[in-house]
Amino acid sequence: MQPKIEIVDIEILRAQLDKHQVRYFRFQSPFCWIHALLRAGAEKINDIDRYGIKLHRDYIQLSLVEFLHKIEDEFYQKSTDWFNDSIEEIEPIEFVIQK
Repeated sequence: MQPKIEIVDIEILRAQLDKHQVRYFRFQSPFCWIHALLRAGAEKINDIDRYGIKLHRDYIQLSLVEFLHKIEDEFYQKSTDWFNDSIEEIEPIEFVIQK
């Protein structure tokens, strides 16, 4: 997400998360907080600037819902690629059943 969105004011972001009771973990990256915010209400946010964040110019034409779908599709693809790469490294195990 980091190349796609900029945190302008982290305190505003945190205040808005608290105000709207969006669950987030303070020990995580603020970009995880933004993901939680978008999942909780991308369709309800009219002015993203009020949340202390802004989309980079390559993504500004997208609605927040479209942006959320785009990043979730990318997350899914990356996790699928990682899984497939991991599976390829595992050697098959042969089971022998003795009677």
